[in-house]
Amino acid sequence: MPRPLRWFVPGEYYFVTNRTLEERCYLRPDEKTNTAVLRSLAVALRVYPVELTAFVVMGNHYHLVLRAGSHSVSDFVGLFQSRLARAVNERLGRRGPVWQRRFVATPIVDEEA
Repeated sequence: MPRPLRWFVPGEYYFVTNRTLEERCYLRPDEKTNTAVLRSLAVALRVYPVELTAFVVMGNHYHLVLRAGSHSVSDFVGLFQSRLARAVNERLGRRGPVWQRRFVATPIVDEEA
């Protein structure tokens, strides 16, 4: 059975997160990782018109706060994750998946959230 489609409302804010495979610290901060994160975000932002409000990357996961644009948030996150995964695998000299699962996107429904 296929996964259910995700529905993102243009103009709405979302909290997006994902973690690395087996929670390994593939994203540990160093100059190469930091550069790969920033480049991956920059490319995805150029291609897909989302508004990135905040982000943080820790050793084994990341968080993004973004506002959906006219394109799917899934397309933006997919490009970001694929570019970052390629850079991480190249840096570590490994092959295979970097992400544990599909990303999670939670709507931010009010100021308190």
